[in-house]
Amino acid sequence: MAPGTTGAIPGARLPKKGNTKTMGRSIRSIHHACLAAIALFATATQALAQAPQPGESSVPQALPPAPAPSAPAPGAPSAQPELGYAPQPGYAPQPGYAPQPGYAPQPGYAPQPAYAPQPGYAPQPGYAQPGFAGQPGYPQQPGYAQPGYGAPDTAPASANPSVHKHDGFYMRLGLGFGSQGLDASGKDGDVDMGSANGSGFSLMSEFALGGTVGSGFVIGGGVYTATLPGGEMSVEANSADGSTAQADLEVSPFGIVGPFVDWYVNPANGLHLQAGVGFATTSFVEPYDNEDSVDLTGPGFMAGVGYETWIGEQWSMGGVARIMYASLDGEDPSDSDEVYEANVLVPGVLFSVTYH
Repeated sequence: MAPGTTGAIPGARLPKKGNTKTMGRSIRSIHHACLAAIALFATATQALAQAPQPGESSVPQALPPAPAPSAPAPGAPSAQPELGYAPQPGYAPQPGYAPQPGYAPQPGYAPQPAYAPQPGYAPQPGYAQPGFAGQPGYPQQPGYAQPGYGAPDTAPASANPSVHKHDGFYMRLGLGFGSQGLDASGKDGDVDMGSANGSGFSLMSEFALGGTVGSGFVIGGGVYTATLPGGEMSVEANSADGSTAQADLEVSPFGIVGPFVDWYVNPANGLHLQAGVGFATTSFVEPYDNEDSVDLTGPGFMAGVGYETWIGEQWSMGGVARIMYASLDGEDPSDSDEVYEANVLVPGVLFSVTYH
């Protein structure tokens, strides 16, 4: 190596002294700019991290101080900072970001002792009412029984008070049987023509309508009949001279039409007593004379006692024992001098159905 030369690479040119100063200043400027960018980035990151989340307090937190510029590396040429490249005072921590004393938790936010359970909310002894005693099969609930409410009636009252009670409108239908008896005699003027008497099996019927005027007391009108199945009755005829003969007397149905009363001793039960009077009639055909049909009329009487049981809300069914009697008279239509008198008696029993 020639004297007076350095160990530089051949052909390389050394920078001038003025160029060295300019490069140092550029390096320092870049260094300061990087530090300032790092400080801004750290400040922004911390501000985002401290930003209030939903439900959090919005009290601003103090920003950490920006890091101080690091000292130049050892061995680096020291140079005076150029005007304008020195650290900016605005990057220093701002005094306004310090925690404010007014944001401290207020003592009034502590739990209030008034929220403790109040003694007045305990169950009141007055709510326990013993009247609702437990029903069989249902466990009794403590505290729900009430003293003023007794157990409900096991048989609640019917919505219609006339159910199973003999009141209001009355209608009866009856059908039965009995024994019809006849005792008749005749005169032609003052001459006795003889007599006849007999009896026979008879079918009995009833149809009656009425209304209740008192406690179980019914007033109405009815038709009561007794009919010989074959229309004939075997009688014993006694002539005026004392002779006797058997004869078949043709007799029409016997009936009574008129008012009646029927009294139910207890309106809720079926025992009843009945009676009636009215117009009675029957007829027969003369067996020996000109076979004229003689109509017999007169007052009639009916009486009976019966018992019925309920088969519906207003319908009842049962039986009645009855007797019918009439005292009748009439004349021969072809000879007004011939007059006949007759007594008719019919006892019997009937099956009855009543709406009442």
